[in-house]
Amino acid sequence: MAFLRLLALGWCLALIVVSLYPFVGWQAPVLPVFDYLTEPWPRYYRSSEMLLNLLFWLPAGFLLAISLPPRRRANLAAALAVLICALLSFSIETVQNFLANRIASNVDLCCNTLGALAGAVLARLSGHSHFARYNRLRVLRRRYAINERAGDWGVLLFVAWLFTQALPDTPPFAQPSLLACFGLPAPIAFHAHTFQAFKIAAVALWLLSTGLLAACLLPERIAPARPVLLLFALALLVKLAAAAWLTTAPPFSLLFQPANLIGLGAGAPLLALLLWLCPPRLQYTLAGLSLFAATLLTTLMPDNPYVPLGSLWIEPDFLQGQHILLLFSALWPCCALAWLIALGLNRPREVPVVQRKLNL
Repeated sequence: MAFLRLLALGWCLALIVVSLYPFVGWQAPVLPVFDYLTEPWPRYYRSSEMLLNLLFWLPAGFLLAISLPPRRRANLAAALAVLICALLSFSIETVQNFLANRIASNVDLCCNTLGALAGAVLARLSGHSHFARYNRLRVLRRRYAINERAGDWGVLLFVAWLFTQALPDTPPFAQPSLLACFGLPAPIAFHAHTFQAFKIAAVALWLLSTGLLAACLLPERIAPARPVLLLFALALLVKLAAAAWLTTAPPFSLLFQPANLIGLGAGAPLLALLLWLCPPRLQYTLAGLSLFAATLLTTLMPDNPYVPLGSLWIEPDFLQGQHILLLFSALWPCCALAWLIALGLNRPREVPVVQRKLNL
C-alpha cells in the first residue's frame, strides 16, 4: 500500500501547488476570511472550469479511498477519503483569500468535494478490500518495476514524465530549458541551421535517455522493448491530445516536424541497439550520461524568436497551469538524475546484472 499512498500524497501536493501557484501577492483579506462560504451562486461561471475541478479531485478521492487501511470497513475508508479531500479543499480556498491573484469560491469547494466523492465511490464500487490486495495496479507495479522503495519512486517519476508531455510546443519526449522558465535568454544566438542541429540532437538524446531510464526501472526478467515502446506511445498520445486541445496548430504537423522526425529516426535505432547489446549496468551508466547531455543541450539550445515557448497556447484559463507545467517539466531531469544516483548508491543489487535481449 506504500506505493498507493505515495501516489495519493503526490496528487494532493500537486493540487496544492496548482491552486496556490505562484505563491506571491500575499495580503490581508478585505472581507471576512470565511465569508465566501455563504456567497450566492455567481452570475458568471465557466462550465469547463467546474468540470476541471471535478476531474482534478476525482483521482484524489480514488487514491485516498484505496490507500487508507480498510480493515473490512470499505465504506469508512471511502468516507474518510472524502472528508480529507473536503478539508484540504476548504483549506486551499481559505488560503486563497490571502492571495491577490486568487479568489476563494464556494462553488470550487463544492466541485472539488463532489469530484473527490465520485472518486471514492468509484473506488468503493471497484471492491475496496479486493482492490487493496489484488488490484491490477499492484500487479503491474510488481511485474514491471524493481522492488522496494526505489521502484515506487521510479514509477512516480515516469507518471510525472507523462504529465510533462502535455506541453504541446516542446519536441517529443523532451523537456524545456530551465532558463526559458525564468525568462532568461539562451547563451547561444539563434541561427536557423544551428537551431535545427540542436533540436535534432536534443530529440535523439531525450529519446535515448528516457528509454534507458525506463530500462533501469524494469526488473531483469522483463525484456525492455515492449514496456519502453508502450511508454513512448502513451507520451505521443498525451502530446497529440494537448496539441489538439490547447493550440491552433494542427497536432501532427506540430509534433512531427522535420527536425523531430530526424531526431527520432536517429535516436530510435541507437536506443534499440543499446538495449540489445549493452549489459544493464552499462545501460545504467549511459542513462545518466545521456540525461545529463540532453539537459545540457536543451539549456544551450538557441531560443526560437519566431515561435517562443508557450506562444501557441490559446486557452487563457490554462496560462497559470502552463507556467507550473513549464517549471515542473524543466525540473524533471534533476529529479530523474537524483533517482538514478540514489538507485546506484542505495540499491546496487536492484540494477540488473544479467544481460537482457530485446523481445521483438
